[in-house]
Amino acid sequence: MAKGELLSAARRRWRLVDVGAGYGRDVRIIAREADIEPIAVEVADGFVEALRRSEARGEIPRGSVVKADMRRLDGIESMSVECVRLHATLHHLPVLWPGVGADAAVAEAHRVLVPGGVLCVTVKYGTGFRLVDTSEGLGGRAYQFFSAGMLVDLLDRNGFEVFRLERRMERRDQGTVDWLFALASADRSPEAEAEAEAESGPGLGSGDSVGAA
Repeated sequence: MAKGELLSAARRRWRLVDVGAGYGRDVRIIAREADIEPIAVEVADGFVEALRRSEARGEIPRGSVVKADMRRLDGIESMSVECVRLHATLHHLPVLWPGVGADAAVAEAHRVLVPGGVLCVTVKYGTGFRLVDTSEGLGGRAYQFFSAGMLVDLLDRNGFEVFRLERRMERRDQGTVDWLFALASADRSPEAEAEAEAESGPGLGSGDSVGAA
């Protein structure tokens, strides 16, 4: 997809994993696209049940619902999908060090993507890690806020090359949401990833901190 050479002749539809699909609003829209085979990933039982009801109604393909944590995408084979979508999901995990939290989720996305596959990430822009009530009836939830450098470093040390990065402001009834959006390709070889990890070592990079703002 990033280079226009991801689909084999045997498969003319590309597979997209929507991690944290929730009630399935977005994945139902994605399923209408003729050239996309969506996979909806959720870990919460209530959301999984809602997705299975959508599946039963034919709104999403049968067999497309996977119950899994974003840090361990059980049921999805390595190098088997062309796109992973982490929309308003990754920022519920803290950025700590390689192998845990947000790093574990990004590493799993890299594992399931084919070489050259695309990771699509949307997180909240800002600094700090704290509980926030977004006035959606969900109470206080943990949020990791990201600067541009912090997100690029996170993706880079897990084998991704960012080719698009931008802030997006969304106006809602509850107020304005400041988003950070990135597209990145899983182009690096395992050897290059190991070399980059050895050079960076533990830590966040770019002086970013996960402490409260």
